[in-house]
Amino acid sequence: MHATDSQPKSPARSGAWGWILLALVAAGSFAYLVIATAPPARDAGTSNPAVGRSLQYLRLEPLAGGGDYVSVDDLRGRVSVINFWGTWCGPCIREFPELVSMAERFADHKDFRFYPVSCGQGEDVEVDELRLATEEFLQARNVELVTYSDQNAATRHALSMLLSLPQFAYPITLVVDQSAKIRGFWVGYDPRYVGKMASLVEELLDKEAAAPTAADG
Repeated sequence: MHATDSQPKSPARSGAWGWILLALVAAGSFAYLVIATAPPARDAGTSNPAVGRSLQYLRLEPLAGGGDYVSVDDLRGRVSVINFWGTWCGPCIREFPELVSMAERFADHKDFRFYPVSCGQGEDVEVDELRLATEEFLQARNVELVTYSDQNAATRHALSMLLSLPQFAYPITLVVDQSAKIRGFWVGYDPRYVGKMASLVEELLDKEAAAPTAADG
């Protein structure tokens, strides 16, 4: 055996490997953020493979503007739009006023609900910090809107599994029907998207209104 084979690793070499590992982790984190805010390559909308699947888990906590906790059971009997967005996300900011206008359009319909879910840049963001950022964002735009949070990203993790998402990008918007099934699913921002969401919401509401009741049968 050569003498060099029994020499311990030098601190300098061990330190170098440590820096390399940190660099790789940092690069991975950067890549995640890039993917998480990148626009989609194409519009899947109502042809997404996720369409027709039932939501298995949903827990939204009231964040700003009042509101109550929301679960899958609260979606039943209503057409719901669930939007995951962030005050730090450029595509979300561009889409935001369009979603607000759509929500106002259907606000008087008793069977429509809009659930905007404000998300931080990480899973461990403090809820008070998130609330403050969300309230400041809304106040700057003179918008009164009930918003929600997804603490510990529990709902986002569940959706990532259900929708087979490699990364949870922002914004993500779902249109859910009266039986809590996904009927539309959009990732990222495109000027055409909200119009398509609104058309789908209107179609689902009209279908519910046209459905025969027990008394008619």
